[in-house]
Amino acid sequence: MNNKNNTRILLGAIAALGLSAPSAFAVAYTLAPGGTQDWNTAATWSPSTGTPGGAAGDTATLSGNFTGVNQVVNISTTLANGLTTLTLGDTSVTPGSTTIGTSGGSLSLNAATINSNGTVGAVNTITAPISQTGGITVGAAVANTNNLTISGKITPAGVAASRAIENSGMKTVTLGDIDITSGSTAGVILTVRAGTTAAGTIGSNLILNGTIADGGTVSGAMIFGARSGNLTAGTSSIQFNGSNTYTGATTLGIQSNVHTVYKINTDQAFGGNASALLTIGAGSANNILEAVGSDRTITKSTTTINRQISFQGNNSLSFAANTIKMSNGPSGGLSFINNNISASGKTVTLGSVGSNLYFNDTNTTDLYRLRDVAGAGTTIINSSMSDNSGTVDAASRMVLAQAGTGTLVLTGNNTYQGATRISGTGSVQLGNGGTTGSIAPANGLAAVVNGTAAGTLVLNRTDAYSSALTANGPIGITQKGNGGSVTLSNTQFNSGNNIIGDGTNPSTLIVNGAYVAQASTTGATIANSANGQLAINTVTLTAGNTGLLKVGQPVYITGNASSVAYVDSITSSTTFKVGGLQVSNSVGPLATGTGVSLTFGAGSALGTGTTTVNAGSTLGGSGTVAGAVTLNSATIGNSGNTLTLGSSLTTNGSSNVGTGSTVITYSGITVASGALTVNGTLGGTTVINGGTVIAANNNAFSGSVTINAGGKLSIGTGVTIGNAITLAGGTLALAGGTYAPVLGAASSYSSVIPLTSSFAGGKPDTTASLIGGTTGGSRTVSTSFSDTSTASNDNLRFSDVLSLSGTGGDIFVLQVSVSGVSDNTWIGWLYNGSWVNAVNGNVGSVGSSALSAYAGSFASSGATASADYLGSYGYDSAGGTVWAVIDHNSDFAAIPEPSTCAALAGLGILGLAAYRRRRSRA
Repeated sequence: MNNKNNTRILLGAIAALGLSAPSAFAVAYTLAPGGTQDWNTAATWSPSTGTPGGAAGDTATLSGNFTGVNQVVNISTTLANGLTTLTLGDTSVTPGSTTIGTSGGSLSLNAATINSNGTVGAVNTITAPISQTGGITVGAAVANTNNLTISGKITPAGVAASRAIENSGMKTVTLGDIDITSGSTAGVILTVRAGTTAAGTIGSNLILNGTIADGGTVSGAMIFGARSGNLTAGTSSIQFNGSNTYTGATTLGIQSNVHTVYKINTDQAFGGNASALLTIGAGSANNILEAVGSDRTITKSTTTINRQISFQGNNSLSFAANTIKMSNGPSGGLSFINNNISASGKTVTLGSVGSNLYFNDTNTTDLYRLRDVAGAGTTIINSSMSDNSGTVDAASRMVLAQAGTGTLVLTGNNTYQGATRISGTGSVQLGNGGTTGSIAPANGLAAVVNGTAAGTLVLNRTDAYSSALTANGPIGITQKGNGGSVTLSNTQFNSGNNIIGDGTNPSTLIVNGAYVAQASTTGATIANSANGQLAINTVTLTAGNTGLLKVGQPVYITGNASSVAYVDSITSSTTFKVGGLQVSNSVGPLATGTGVSLTFGAGSALGTGTTTVNAGSTLGGSGTVAGAVTLNSATIGNSGNTLTLGSSLTTNGSSNVGTGSTVITYSGITVASGALTVNGTLGGTTVINGGTVIAANNNAFSGSVTINAGGKLSIGTGVTIGNAITLAGGTLALAGGTYAPVLGAASSYSSVIPLTSSFAGGKPDTTASLIGGTTGGSRTVSTSFSDTSTASNDNLRFSDVLSLSGTGGDIFVLQVSVSGVSDNTWIGWLYNGSWVNAVNGNVGSVGSSALSAYAGSFASSGATASADYLGSYGYDSAGGTVWAVIDHNSDFAAIPEPSTCAALAGLGILGLAAYRRRRSRA
């Protein structure tokens, strides 16, 4: 008997030390159903010889088919010994809740496993305070496990020792207050973890609703994280809802192959001591932090990030007042993933202005010194980042990379040695609207931002900032900031989307050096906002450059005349000014965007490639464009300047020559669709190869005009054109305007080329030609058309009205071509308010060989423009012409021969003879 008592005493002592050893006297107790019962009453249990906790190693099972009965077991006195196993749960179809409450005592657990079993849906709760000796593991004895809530305060018992609280099942365990106060100054190390070594249990969740405290008198340490498992099985989570007051250090992350999510629902998640160290990633594969409820702030003096860290959620998370250290700490060959940061949520802020962020590595041959900032959210690093790369081989210097679709904002003045990389489609931003934010290696190396995808380098500073920064790859550059001016050296604009200005605040980007990548083949775009300005001071590209540049407004290029640039596209609604710059686009074509003004200064030259000016845009200035130009509903030429085109001009839509401008063309104009309106002047010799050119002012042409087959010159209303015009198969149309060429003495009237009317509606378009006759002196022959007249018998007219003057008394042949010519029709002359036969207005006598109403063309009649045939007239119904040999000017039209006019025609020679003698020659 004494031996048995001694054994019991020994086991009790072992238990008091936090050890767990099975005892021969340990009893497995089972609850007898009965609603509310007293834990410390033997009749409550089976066997009824004692109560759980009476001996070391006791177990208690409050589980069974209770058929929906709510089980409440109140502890009236503190258990003498800690339980090793506690099982809760109702397995009935309609389960009730199982609760361990208190009426004065507390629950002791000794390295215990708590099984929250039963049918899913039951609520198992421990409201009694818990005295923890050793660890607590919430496990699973059956397949259908239930969530567990422990609202009773958990207090580690005994002197300094390590304690653990672990959720090892795929359930949610909610904990209340935890007090790790100990009598030892060394404190208690408490580990709170989700998951176990079994791969299938990853996905467990812990919710910390209460306060974790250490009394403020000890240096107790907290460790949170998942234990172990399979990466592909998902994540485990720990949620912090309480404002914790413990003063010791905190470590997040336990094992090397489990993702753990830390849901932060309080600004005091990691204790109230700002100077206590926070270590993130002590072995965990990926530590994921998520601010929940609202934006959250973690305030620590020092934070060490040893492994991969990610941020998710829709709220912002800030690490304030930190010196953050990111150390490599390679383990198991996984050093290449160390120290990566991922922000998939709203905003993550690391450090504060004036704090530091160190990238440390003692491995001088580590070639995986790539530090990724990934995710779709925004990561703001206010700390100034540095590393020890100056002590290692250049190939091992750290590279900071924005690898996601989000934004990395650097507001500190950083001195890390390696490049900054944009390997995703996200952004790296220098500055955040203030006067700091830079990349400047301390060892004098050039700061480089390069990219492997279409990311963006954003410059957001309000001061005048200069940097020897090189940006290359397919990334774009955005300069914004209220009043900021950034000067970059050796920067290359590539195929990214480059934007200057934020659309509201003025900002300037000054670039010294090449602004198109030598290897770029896809082209770069600079689309400036309304208040942005790009100034490119020096261009140093070579003739072999294949890069293209798309620039927007307003861009000022002030390079010297020998500089060469490759311009691909002008975008945005603004002005692109090139002063004294030789711009060669022989490799790639130039194409403007919509609403762009592209202006070349004196001495400028655009190369031999095609230049396309798109809708609403203008190509102007006083330079030279060697290549072909295409206008798409656009303008060429601007006021006061002369632009020279060395090749062809093709237009589409409603294009025009700008008012007050002069555009010199050498290879002809082709209007592919619509019309080209000349509001300015076409200088030199103008050749119209096709389509319609509209002369909109008296000075539309400075030289002669040739109209080739398919081409048409239309002289607009109120416009008089006197230039020499040659029809080489084309058309001269008078659309309310006047053609008034100057003919020298002894010139053929046939040089007054066929004229065509052009009016909307009314009579059919009419062509008038002077097909014979010679000038008796210098003549200014004025011709125009009208679609109306005041004749009382105007209903007879079936052509437009030709007004002709300036022929003096010369004899000439007038021919009118129009549809509707039939037998016995002739050219009418407007006399005394009526249309009469045109020959009746002749001043000279009817010729001895005159032909009357000849049925055939003038060429077939044998007549000539001479006194012998004066008064001859005829019609060619097959050819659609009427003609007359006349010596006077007036208004003329094609008139049918009505019966009422026949007598007048027959008597015209006699009846109007006296009138002819009285007329003066015009």
